[in-house]
This record gives sequence, structure tokens and C-alpha cells, in this order.
Amino acid sequence: TATDVELVGNVCVEGEHAPLIGNGFTITTTRDVLENADSTTFLTQNNFLRHGNVIPDGLSVRIQVLYHGFSKIKVEFSSALRSGSEITDLRTAAEKFTASLDQLTFARADKRILLRKNMDKATWDNERPLDKISFGALQYKVNTVTIPDAASYLRILTTLDVTVPAVFEDSSQVLYDRLVEGIRRKVSAMVYMMIHGFRNQQKMVPTVSQVFLPPGWSSLLHLQMLMSDEIEQHSARVRLHKLFNLPLSMPCIRSSQAITFAPTRLLRSPHIHINNCEFHHFLRVMLNDGVNDSGWGCAYRSLQSIWSWFILNGFTDKPVPTHLGIQQCLVDIKDKEENFLGSRQWIGSTEIGFVLDHLLGIQSRYIITSSGAEVIEKAHELALHFETVGTPVMIGGAQLAHTILGVDFNEGSGECNFLVLDPHYTGSEDMKVVLGKGWCAWKPASFWNPQYFYNMVLPQTPKNVV
Repeated sequence: TATDVELVGNVCVEGEHAPLIGNGFTITTTRDVLENADSTTFLTQNNFLRHGNVIPDGLSVRIQVLYHGFSKIKVEFSSALRSGSEITDLRTAAEKFTASLDQLTFARADKRILLRKNMDKATWDNERPLDKISFGALQYKVNTVTIPDAASYLRILTTLDVTVPAVFEDSSQVLYDRLVEGIRRKVSAMVYMMIHGFRNQQKMVPTVSQVFLPPGWSSLLHLQMLMSDEIEQHSARVRLHKLFNLPLSMPCIRSSQAITFAPTRLLRSPHIHINNCEFHHFLRVMLNDGVNDSGWGCAYRSLQSIWSWFILNGFTDKPVPTHLGIQQCLVDIKDKEENFLGSRQWIGSTEIGFVLDHLLGIQSRYIITSSGAEVIEKAHELALHFETVGTPVMIGGAQLAHTILGVDFNEGSGECNFLVLDPHYTGSEDMKVVLGKGWCAWKPASFWNPQYFYNMVLPQTPKNVV
């Protein structure tokens, strides 16, 4: 078979020769030889390619983004592994890469940021290194040569997300050293995990970079996880839970719990007082299925916010269902007739419990009151729920649905307030408006209308789920 050899030696960058990272090799050739695909002349000029194995490997830093408190980069690691020598070749490629890390330069021209080894202000002022790349990325011209050598190769390409802490007092050299060390550790973790996966599955399985902040931790947990099936991933999570002394009764390091620095399209945890959930509210046309649910969809939105809590806390990877998906579930379990599909009919706490049970296997408890005045009598029960379970609670009554996120009960005065997320909000994803205008706010007991009865659904969390 044939293998592609990517040149990782000298390349031409805007007419100037520029050596790349790594030991690499230098190709001797001419434009005519390459354009005419003259392999005989090419191999004569580069006779070393006829002997032994030339294993291409390399690295490219694709993206660098600086966030408040963190510096994050994406590193692309690639290598070709010979059949039968995968572990050896992977280790060799990683060793070559880490040995050359001090040659790395981190640059972001639009922010006038450049970090490299032993970079000081005097060098910056004299060389003005960003001037040449301020108007766009450099154009690299790299030839690709195919060499038949009767060997079979597996090419791997893995993107490593590297996140390190950054504070205002850090010097450029400190931040540079921290980034390089972060990359070195990521590569080491990647090699360990891929070799572990190869020995178990007899094949190279790519990895994915993830960063977590487990409950009670004050520092980040950086992991390389194999992109394997759920059975393998569950076994790996159990092992890591034991290694890092994480509870085995609840998920802590599922993919949905990984820290993301990208902005989300929905407000996350506007209340900031309990665990994660997303704010689903009226007229979220762009994110669902284009449905205008003003006047009838508040319970659907409450269910979607509850569902997001289960996603963000690692209990499920299933996406938040649309209105039609919720309706289809209720038809499937024979709770509703076929004409319910696509309608604007309301749903209540009972239907929410049915959907959670059928689609997620989540059981629920229910609280029933004969009037809004009785809701305050359930404050202790709700407080216990938030302390021991923590899931948002949907409350329905007076032809309205809301989501309760917490309670504040004064034992001395008997006064009680409820932290309420109101799905009737129709504005944009503006945290200041949501909090300032009371769409997520503490509401007094009088908020619940005494002329109507109220039902509450308290979703439970599955036990011993990792």
C-alpha cells in the first residue's frame, strides 16, 4: 500500500524559507519535478526516502483564545503509525513533539498578543513581530508527496484543548511556561489513554479533551477521554471517580458537565443559587422548531428547563425535546389522542412526569394543593427536596406554569419566598433584563393565587449513576 508523507522540514512562507517544529527532513526538488510528477528524478534526488521508514508526524496550533481567568488553546497532534508498531510509533512521535515545545510561539494578531520563549519588552519593541501578520494569516505552501513503500500506516489526528489559569499579575514568560507545560501534560495523557485503549480494544481510539470543576473542588480537573462506546466510557468514569475520590452516587465527569468557554444560545443558571439549568421561555423560535407558544406553552418550557438540568448535571446526553417531541411522547404512551400532535393544548404537572419517565426513566414525586394559599405550607417539603435532590420543580395552577428553583423560609417569622423562573418571558437572552425585571426572582407566598389549586412535580435523580 502507499502512504502520504507530509513534508515537515523546510517550507516556503511568502517567499522566505521557514523551518517548522520537529526534527523533520529536507526535500530536494524543483518545481518541474513536482509539476511533472517525475518520481524517478525525485527519488534520485532524495535517495534517503528509498531506505527505512519515513514516519510523518507533526503539530499545529490552530486556535488560541484568551478568556478572563484562563488561557485556552487548541493543539492539533498528528502522526502516522505503522501496522504492528502503533504503540512504539505513537510514543516516538509524542517524544519528538514534547522535545520541541520550547520552539512554540502563541500568537493572536487581532489582540496584539504574542508569547514565545524568553520574549521580553525590548525584543517586542525592536522586532515588532506582529506587524507582519496583522493583516491575516500567513500563506503556507507545502508539497505533499506520495511514496510507495509497501508499508501500512494508520494516520491519527487528535485535537487537544489546553486550558491553564491566567491572572493579571502573570508575566508573559510565566504564561508561556504554563501553556507549554499544559500542552506537555495533555500529550502525555493522550498517549497514556490511547495506549490503554489499544491494549483493551486492539485498535487506536482517538481521545477528546475535557475540563471539569467537580463539586467541592477549587481547581480544574483536566481529562483526556477515549471516544469509545458508552460501556467503555462508563467503565472509565467509574475508575476515574475512584481515583479522584469523587462520589459514585452521582455523575461528575460526563461530557455534558465539561466546562465550555463558548457562549451559549440560552441563558444558563440565571438564578446562580443552584446547580446548572438553562432558561427556556416563550418564543424561542431559533432554538426549537419555530413554534410560537405564547399563551399555551409555559409548561412545555418549564419541562425543557428541567430537562436541561439533567443534561448539565450529567444524568443524560439526550437533547432537550421540542414541543412536538413532547406531544409525540404523550401520544405514544396513550395519554393523548392523535389530534393532540401539533395542537396548542396545554399540559400540566402530570404530563411532565409522564414525559420524564418515558423518555429519561426519571421518576417524580407530586405535591397537590387545593389553593395557592396552601403552597406556603409545603415550603419545608420543597426545602428538603432542594437540599437532597436539587432538581427544579414545575408548579402549575391558575392556567399558568412556573419553575421553582429554591425556597427561603424564615423559621422565626414564618415568612417564605420562592425563587421562581418565569417561562412567560418573551425577550432576548439578556441576563440583566431577566434578573432586573423579575423573570427570575424571589416571589412572596402571595404570588400564588388563592382562588386556584396548584400541582407540583418534583423530579427525582437516579441513584448510583456515574
